[in-house]
Amino acid sequence: MSSQTVKLSEGTSVQVGGVSEIVGEQLDEGAEGEIYSIKNDSSSVIKIFYKSERTTKAKKVRAMIQETPDDPADDFHSIVWPQAIVEKSGEFFGYKMPRLDLSEWTKALVYAMKVSSNNSLKRKLRPAYNLAYMVYEIHNQGHALGDFNHENIFVKDGYISLIDCDGFHIKANDTVYEGDTFKKRYSPPEKRPPKLEEVKIADRFCLGVHIFQLLMDGYHPYYAKGPNAEGGDWGVKIAQNSFPYSDSAAGFDPPEPGLQQKYNNLPQEIQNLFLDCFSESSTRFGWARPSAAEWVRKLGRTAELDVPESELPSDNETGKGKGGKEDDDELSERAQGIFGDAGKNATDVDDTTGSTTPDDDKKEGLKEQAQSIFEDAQSTSTDTDETTGTATTTDEDTDG
Repeated sequence: MSSQTVKLSEGTSVQVGGVSEIVGEQLDEGAEGEIYSIKNDSSSVIKIFYKSERTTKAKKVRAMIQETPDDPADDFHSIVWPQAIVEKSGEFFGYKMPRLDLSEWTKALVYAMKVSSNNSLKRKLRPAYNLAYMVYEIHNQGHALGDFNHENIFVKDGYISLIDCDGFHIKANDTVYEGDTFKKRYSPPEKRPPKLEEVKIADRFCLGVHIFQLLMDGYHPYYAKGPNAEGGDWGVKIAQNSFPYSDSAAGFDPPEPGLQQKYNNLPQEIQNLFLDCFSESSTRFGWARPSAAEWVRKLGRTAELDVPESELPSDNETGKGKGGKEDDDELSERAQGIFGDAGKNATDVDDTTGSTTPDDDKKEGLKEQAQSIFEDAQSTSTDTDETTGTATTTDEDTDG
């Protein structure tokens, strides 16, 4: 038993949202605390933080309850978010959250590798769409995930549920409560910075990786073979390898036979988003990666899903988050538009072959203009950090 653990005995009385409740059996424990059932409430559990964590977590959890993302699910929870404060003798102990029977759900990477590998494209697209939608809702509420790894994403029959949300980056009343953990497997090549708006940008990379893995049987987009491919841990692979499914990735090949064809069979609009997410230019302009709102629109509009337009974010929604300056949104959208022009319009047609070749000078000029506009948007940020500290990483070395 951890020296910082304060065990609650079954039958202990605590205040949950100001209402007296009786603690049930202990269900689990982790790095930050323990999970208990609640007597006479089978739909909820309580998380009790270790004493050393309570001061740091108290304000953050209250902020999370104040700024709860919309959950579109009806008969389950797409996001296991704090619902009420748990106190004992007036002291903050933890929070109440929805109960999720994890025995019925599968971690996202295991689901992609073992459960859905033989599924139809439609059945693969559904959890990808649902994940993008929940990230869109979280960003739209002003938060960022940061700790966005497959250990915290569970899948069941195409539905998604996110857990361990108190590790997210939370914004309430212009105060930011940071998270401090992320996995190298989901850290962008330009590295994940600590500030909220920058973490949202890093979330775009993470979301692209998760969607790729869900559609490609768990294979990571930077896992490559070939004469130029690097091995090593995920930090090295992501930093050194090119996206091997791109025509321009000379010396980098998909790691297994048949994967290129599987990728080519994806809808073209989805392939285009992957290229936007994992191209070399996206490392320099991370904000130009597809937003969660863009993923929701493109995934929802595929012929396989055909989600009604009324259920999709409008075309001018970016999922940037409420509470930011309208000027920030406008500047970022202008920058993204210019960056798109750099990729789409700065080409010359070779009349003899019908092919196009990039006009590098024009592309670089447009990119520099876009970067300048984006920096203007970032400089107007007024976020203040409640907590600081160095981000820590956790990692696993499973290939694929």
